[in-house]
Amino acid sequence: MRVFDFDGTIYDGESLFDLYLFSAKYNPKVLRYIAPVLRYAIKYKLGRATFDQMEYGVGKLCHGYLSELAESLEFEELVNAFWDQNMKRIKPWYKPREDDAILTASFDITVGEACRRLGVQHLVSSTIDDNTLNVNYLNFNTNKPKRFRELYGDNVRVDEFYTDSRFDQPMIDMARRAYMVKGNKIHQVK
Repeated sequence: MRVFDFDGTIYDGESLFDLYLFSAKYNPKVLRYIAPVLRYAIKYKLGRATFDQMEYGVGKLCHGYLSELAESLEFEELVNAFWDQNMKRIKPWYKPREDDAILTASFDITVGEACRRLGVQHLVSSTIDDNTLNVNYLNFNTNKPKRFRELYGDNVRVDEFYTDSRFDQPMIDMARRAYMVKGNKIHQVK
């Protein structure tokens, strides 16, 4: 099985951030969520926020953002319009295979559509409850290998893992071979 991080790895950019900016065209009120989201992300990257703080903050902000957005349009329509415009940002070196899995901190309701269009059937992502718009699971950092094993078993064999971040070290450790992706350059790290 080949496993790929999504944002920055096979997608050129951060899809959630890009979707957020894209959605502001439809409902400018959502722009008020940009500063808090960036603050949480920077604090976490600098080691000034714990995973629990990040999980709480992202969950709270995501619920507010989706609730605000739901007042003006159907989220599914927005996601389809976003991917109509942004599938071209899938890096040209990525050629999907039947047993590929996408492992991402992004949400199922967004990356799931990209996976469907790529023909990728295995997605391990953060999840949102469709009815309450609350975050069910944040698939980030150590949660990635934990959730991956829950879905595919403790004995799952990861032949190749591709990422753009050392935050994915637990998945690098789990893989037989691992690759660091920077732009369109791929470098074997294990």
